[in-house]
Amino acid sequence: MNDNICKFVPVREGEEMRVINFVFESNPAMIAVHHVQSWGTLYLTARGEGTLHTDVGDFPLRPGTVFFTAPRQPFYIEQDGGLAYYYISFMSQRFLTEAARVRLTRETPIREGFASLEAFWKQSLDECTQDSVSLAAESVLLYTLSRLGRKQENVPDPAKTPRHRVAAEMRAWAAAHYSDPTLSLQTLASQMSYSPKYLSDCFSRTYNVGFREYVLTLRIQRACELMQNGVTSSKEIAYMIGFSDPLYYSKAFKRVLGTSPQKHIAELRRLREAKEAEKHEEEPVGYEPDDYPDGLL
Repeated sequence: MNDNICKFVPVREGEEMRVINFVFESNPAMIAVHHVQSWGTLYLTARGEGTLHTDVGDFPLRPGTVFFTAPRQPFYIEQDGGLAYYYISFMSQRFLTEAARVRLTRETPIREGFASLEAFWKQSLDECTQDSVSLAAESVLLYTLSRLGRKQENVPDPAKTPRHRVAAEMRAWAAAHYSDPTLSLQTLASQMSYSPKYLSDCFSRTYNVGFREYVLTLRIQRACELMQNGVTSSKEIAYMIGFSDPLYYSKAFKRVLGTSPQKHIAELRRLREAKEAEKHEEEPVGYEPDDYPDGLL
């Protein structure tokens, strides 16, 4: 039984905040899809466990976890068992500014211990109408930030440490050069004039993931983006994302995602076809004037 709920918000001119949708998601096939979105999204884990994989690291998800993905940030959500969550997608510089004030950012995207918020999120989604969903979603976003703000003194600010600045520079370099097959700690150490050991320590202590594993995840995320955009040649994708050996790329892809590139492409195709079929089923049947009984026109 599918208990998903998704309410889309109509565009209104002049809005400071543009809410795109307010969703309850429990479909494992949709949860596992890789994303790069032009908007930001705030989430609340309702049940189950999983992992948020982003370009800055991996973060555990549990009931009551509030988490955030920034505009244009590559990510995917791995389900460990029965994962379901609410989310609100939006375009709003105001929200991004307020989120940064409570230290909910691209680098620090999760906060735990907010299971009490679920009742408010659920009631707001269940009871809002098409006319009120935008206001309801904005209220949920701002109220959630206000709750996070009460605990912000417990959140460390790593951006002020020299180690974090070095790690951030490494991350930026990897994002710009992931397609270079020679990218490694050794080449980066030469570029930045630090020892590989120091760089490795800075990166792993800041982002809780090794630099090599981070680059691999970044490349696999980019491979998934290319697949979603219609590129289906594994050999072509391998060369585009920094692998000199397509066979090694296929093995690395399966190690990260648990499935082969070919099977992932097939699953994306199946999901697109299912969505298209569902869309056609929901389209209203058109009527010509002759279709109406006499006296109704």
